[in-house]
Amino acid sequence: MMTTTPTTETAHALGASDRDRVFALAGAGMWVVTALVVGVLIATHPTERTVGTVYDHAVVAWWSGLELYRSGDGFAYLPHFAVLYTPVHALGVPWGNLAWMIVSVAWLGSVHWQLMRCIDPGRSGRYFFFATLLSLPLCVGAIHNGQTNALFAAATVQAVVFLMRSRWSAAAAMLMVALAFKPLGMVLLLLAPAVYRPLRTRVLLAIGIFLAVPFLFGAPAYVAGQYGDFLENIAHATVITDHRFANVPGIFRSLGVWPPAATSTALSLAGAAAALLAWVIGARVTAGPQRGLLLLAIATSYLMLFNPMNESNSYVIVALAMAAVAITFLDGGQRPAAGCWSDSWWRWVCCPSRCAASRRTCRCGASRWRRRPSSASPSP
Repeated sequence: MMTTTPTTETAHALGASDRDRVFALAGAGMWVVTALVVGVLIATHPTERTVGTVYDHAVVAWWSGLELYRSGDGFAYLPHFAVLYTPVHALGVPWGNLAWMIVSVAWLGSVHWQLMRCIDPGRSGRYFFFATLLSLPLCVGAIHNGQTNALFAAATVQAVVFLMRSRWSAAAAMLMVALAFKPLGMVLLLLAPAVYRPLRTRVLLAIGIFLAVPFLFGAPAYVAGQYGDFLENIAHATVITDHRFANVPGIFRSLGVWPPAATSTALSLAGAAAALLAWVIGARVTAGPQRGLLLLAIATSYLMLFNPMNESNSYVIVALAMAAVAITFLDGGQRPAAGCWSDSWWRWVCCPSRCAASRRTCRCGASRWRRRPSSASPSP
């Protein structure tokens, strides 16, 4: 009986698969270590560096029929969040804090893997490792403090992954979940249907259901009143002029120029129009996962530039988009259209100090992905 040996190509493919698996395990290991270290810190110092007390007060206020937004705690979420956080509050300290942290780490790690699988299934382990390596330092602070930024970031990426996979109903539902975690989800909610037409009717239906949910857990008059207070609270947040937050008006304040609230609002509206225009135009020269990555990059970049209440731990929201675009850019021109827009985004948003010295013009206009030559397989 004759035995056969694998061909050189087969052996190379098996070797590449094994290496990719090692990268995937190493990336997963970083998330596990993060959960263990942060878990120890939470267990030993459960009341330090946490915003859980704000959420706990909101839960108590909701179920007691009290006002959510006039207590001075800084609660700036939709009423849904008080209902959503109730199981965590019921677990108490520190078990609720630990459960919240574990869900944050697990979901963030999961969406890192899912997004890399969408971008390149054949190199997902390698991409997952480097994406984790690049983004995890920006995630740890929000995870440790128990901030909703971590779960909002995970829900945002999860929604984009569903869009990449053409799972329209799941994407619409996840957009509502992101909105429940933070009102900032409105940015992606407005941008996505502008290009993804199958999403439009599903989003309208999802919004109707979303608005009705709090009425299942409170008296109609009370819920309606909290909705009104929420809108008033958000209106006040948009006119913050303190030099405490990191956004475009904050840059001017650092330079000694203090723009009035009306100017800050005008800058935000101009940025919103530019983001929508960039998304609609960019969607024409991208397809598949790269189109979804473009959406994620634009939506999260807008939030980092114009959210009036950005802080250092807010950058978990843009962390994975930065990592994914960096990997795409460093991966050596695998995709012509994506390579040009990712290079431009990386230079103008992530490295503004370098943009004037180095610019590239996108002449490709291609929407199809180009297969990488077999002789070139650079690592990110």
